[in-house]
Amino acid sequence: MRQILTLLLAHHARHSAEANALGSLKDLLDEVYSSDAVEEEIRGEIDRIIEDANTLVKTVKGGSH
Repeated sequence: MRQILTLLLAHHARHSAEANALGSLKDLLDEVYSSDAVEEEIRGEIDRIIEDANTLVKTVKGGSH
């Protein structure tokens, strides 16, 4: 499931008109989640997935963005 989400996010970011689509998603998540322990764990996992997707996009784009 994690790999599928990573690929979907990477695909979205790769084809997004927004320069930093994944960064914006991370900012939005920071606003949504409070400091509750369970939510913090979920946010940490989502952050790792976003970072993996961002790395994949940079690799595909050749690190130019």
